[in-house]
Amino acid sequence: MSFRNQRPDTKTIESFDIQDININSSSAGQLYHHHFTPEIGVAKISFWFPCGSNDQERSFISSASFDLLLAGSSTLSEKEIIERIDYWGASVSCEAGTIGSSVTLRCRKEVALDLIQWVVTHGSSAAYPEDQIENYKFIKSGGLERRMQTPGYWSERIAKEKYYKGSKLGVFGDLSDIETLTRSEITTFHMKHIHFGNAMIFISGDIDEQKCQEILSYTDSIYHKRFQLDIPSTGTFVTSGVTSKHSMKNSSQVSMFMIKHIGLIDEPTQHKLTLLNLMFGGYFGSRLMQELREKQGLTYGIGSSFRPAYNERAWTVSGEMNSTNAEIALEETIKIMQEFSRTKVSIDELEKAKRYYSGSFRSGFDGPFSSLIKCQNLVIRNLNTQHYRDTLKYIWETDPNQILETANQYFNPKEFEISLAGDI
Repeated sequence: MSFRNQRPDTKTIESFDIQDININSSSAGQLYHHHFTPEIGVAKISFWFPCGSNDQERSFISSASFDLLLAGSSTLSEKEIIERIDYWGASVSCEAGTIGSSVTLRCRKEVALDLIQWVVTHGSSAAYPEDQIENYKFIKSGGLERRMQTPGYWSERIAKEKYYKGSKLGVFGDLSDIETLTRSEITTFHMKHIHFGNAMIFISGDIDEQKCQEILSYTDSIYHKRFQLDIPSTGTFVTSGVTSKHSMKNSSQVSMFMIKHIGLIDEPTQHKLTLLNLMFGGYFGSRLMQELREKQGLTYGIGSSFRPAYNERAWTVSGEMNSTNAEIALEETIKIMQEFSRTKVSIDELEKAKRYYSGSFRSGFDGPFSSLIKCQNLVIRNLNTQHYRDTLKYIWETDPNQILETANQYFNPKEFEISLAGDI
């Protein structure tokens, strides 16, 4: 008897206690979220800025602005700035996103306020030295060059550029964009968008209410204006109607990529689409994995995902295969998509997806810092904690008839932009 046949039954998670995820306002008007978890002995403070790649004039400006934020200020060098952070046993990470970017601090609570003041002081007066910009270009170019040698990069890029033509969702930067970056462009972005007094603040870990108020007293002193996330309208998109093919001489395999944009949807529809995606290609027990990889051996790996696109969603499918199997793997993928629109899924198949989804949802609340991501999602989608409390109800109430209706509405292969890249 195999191990799989002896595996224990999974538990049905129908409900669990979800604490209120509150968004508060400081005395000056700065938005913040505080989650006190004293047992870990570590503090995490994150400044979330309402800016990102959607606000840049061309590719890589926003990422350079955040990656080099502490690479030297008007008074200190990068070495001097980082040495003090290391002395405190702390860490600081900067990450540029699409519509929101973050500067995250991790430290002992005793040095939290000192660290915040240090980062705010030198991040606000970032000098972006020319030698650091040149180092950034060298590292960034090397990373992009490596990605551009893979079929997966090109299948995704070509599909998105064709499908999202005219939208920043379809913009990919080139090596020339990195090579021609200037200090002027980076400092202009910094002065316009990276103001710590505009950020929403997330305070979690071993920071009690008294310490939280001490931090807010300082951040109120630099308050500029209330955090406001600018979420652009995506519009509607139409496929080209043809499968794009990009040949790569030095590749021995083929990458497939498919994409469809899903506009604004209500909560019940989101959960039905998530369940449909799971059964299609969202986990190892999905039809794509079981049929194409396990049974037919057509792919090295294949899957689908339901990704955020601003405050909306994009449905993507991606897989890697040898050139001999590329066309048939695409055909079989489309057949599986069509089958969902023709035949109701079994109760057993849907039950497995529900258990996987509910388990993943539950685990998303584990850990002392989980509320940060959950809170950001609520802000982006203009929701409250009830959204999370209703999720399990929506999962378990979904039936095969609803999945069939959802597939018929959203799962038309002709509405997906498709591309193949590699040895074709």
